[in-house]
Amino acid sequence: MVTTEARDLSQSMTANQKLRNGLIQDFIGAGISAVDINNSKFSSSPQVGFFGRDPARGRGRI
Repeated sequence: MVTTEARDLSQSMTANQKLRNGLIQDFIGAGISAVDINNSKFSSSPQVGFFGRDPARGRGRI
């Protein structure tokens, strides 16, 4: 599994693609045939907590 994080989706996807390409080249360099490398599963999910990006904003004053 390859996971990347960034504030912008396009930045994260670009970093993810570079990382996956590097891994594929490493696998090929280790003698694994390119046809045996399966990278077809892909998903993108924002990682936002219960209180949004900034938990401090979700707190009320007591």
